Amino acid sequence: MNLNFLPSQILSLYLLLLSHICADYLCQSKRFVYWKRKNNSYFLFHIFLVWFFAFLFFLPYRSGKAFAVVTILAISHLVIDKSKIWLKKRRPEINQKMLNVVDQCLHFLLIFLAWRVFLFNFPLPPLFSGPRWILNLLAALIVSLIIYKAIAGLSEEEERK
Repeated sequence: MNLNFLPSQILSLYLLLLSHICADYLCQSKRFVYWKRKNNSYFLFHIFLVWFFAFLFFLPYRSGKAFAVVTILAISHLVIDKSKIWLKKRRPEINQKMLNVVDQCLHFLLIFLAWRVFLFNFPLPPLFSGPRWILNLLAALIVSLIIYKAIAGLSEEEERK
């Protein structure tokens, strides 16, 4: 299996992952997650954020295909999150951490499938046609955001103890 992707092949995956991380991690506090489960307005706002970040990151492409994929991913996000909420109410004995892991695996699986099927050979938009360091910077930003959120989550847990 050849894992040497071209910048044009990998950029759209980076953008989808970054938009997911922004909407699902950076824009959700513990309080927002609580209200999202209780109030459909908060839930719909979360789904809007999922769509908005992906839409924003794909603006340089100016492609109907990319915006269709963004919308499909937002709808799938809605279905996965609503299913998780429903399952949690229906079966409260289910391990919450395991449910969160399954939830994120499903999101990432759908992101990967959408990228591989629809966006794999997308050309680089003019904004990103420069040197490869831009893609490396984007990858570093994604990893940094994940680490930041993990550290912030640990400090939130320590404050509650």
